Amino acid sequence: MPVLVHPRAKFDKKAAVPHGCQVVTAGKLTLLRDALRKLTTELADGDAFRDPDRVGRLLTAHRLTADTFLSAYALPAIPGQ
Repeated sequence: MPVLVHPRAKFDKKAAVPHGCQVVTAGKLTLLRDALRKLTTELADGDAFRDPDRVGRLLTAHRLTADTFLSAYALPAIPGQ
């Protein structure tokens, strides 16, 4: 699935937007940045990065797994009319 980083999910009518494309918008990028900052802080706390189960729980909690990433940090692209 194509994923673009773009300020908005809605594109100009002349844009070639791939079918099924997801967009990490400016707002979603801010949410992603904040989640990554929290994750890295929590991984460093008490050497959590050494425990695979804890790493998995943290990734899930911050919606950074393959199953949850797009729904949390991307929007469907909207082709221009």
